[in-house]
Amino acid sequence: VSARGDHLAVVSQDGVQLFDLPDLVPASHQLAAVDFLQPAQTAHLRFSRQGDRLAAARVNGAESQLLVWKLDETAPQVQSQTLDLSISAIAFSHDDRALLVGNASIDNPDFPGDPVGIRAYAVEGGDLIQVWQPDDEHDLWQPHRMSISDLAAGTDGTRLYSVGARDRSLKIWDAQGDLLQTHKRPNNVFGAFRVAVTDDQEMIAVSWRDNRITLVDRNGLQRGILLGHHDVISSLSFTLDGRTLVSTSWDGTIRIWDVPLAQLRTTLQVGPHRILGGGITANGQWIVSLTEGGQLAVWDCTLP
Repeated sequence: VSARGDHLAVVSQDGVQLFDLPDLVPASHQLAAVDFLQPAQTAHLRFSRQGDRLAAARVNGAESQLLVWKLDETAPQVQSQTLDLSISAIAFSHDDRALLVGNASIDNPDFPGDPVGIRAYAVEGGDLIQVWQPDDEHDLWQPHRMSISDLAAGTDGTRLYSVGARDRSLKIWDAQGDLLQTHKRPNNVFGAFRVAVTDDQEMIAVSWRDNRITLVDRNGLQRGILLGHHDVISSLSFTLDGRTLVSTSWDGTIRIWDVPLAQLRTTLQVGPHRILGGGITANGQWIVSLTEGGQLAVWDCTLP
């Protein structure tokens, strides 16, 4: 869902569809058709911060197709490039000028893959402009082991946030690629899957494979644990003021959390199917969910 709350994008084996919110009707300016490489094993979607671009990554083994549409055009055209990477996460940079890409290492002798890292590609032109990756794959500051589960960029361009399932950590990086902090839960054996950051970067939310969410401040100190989900948490999103966090889960629920109090505010029961993704618009007005059964839903959720 776009931050400005006007569009929802859905990716499937058939391609990417764009809908207008809150009516969930196909957008008046549909996306340009794309010649997809082959059926994707996994796919990722992200809107830019300004909501004027949509990025998608379709992944098949050690090869990925990276797509960027410019939505403010009457007939949005697409920029497409093929990368020899198994993309595992994407995010726009703070200024929307770069697309950040995290990869997974492919354990396959035919596709040795690159060491896990974060790369920045120019939105205009697709050139590789920066890499957060060690020269030695055994270097201790290597971003993550095996894969990066999710990425987020700070609003001022000074920080980048990444989480990893295999190494069970949140890592915070500066713009030059230096590691500032690593956050791990004590005695934790569960991977980190999703990350979201408030607009002022004062609070970070991380979801873990044991279905809990931790709130971490900008200094890496844990400020709360949010309990309630009973299955994988598929998405995390903050409102613009950072006071509300919304999480969706495979347990079929959407939970709305009070961030300052680190408490559950309310639960929306969607149904028996897993919720594969969703989120809240930055202004807190719309909450959107997509279930495994193909159901799209929108709530008018102007929060008190």
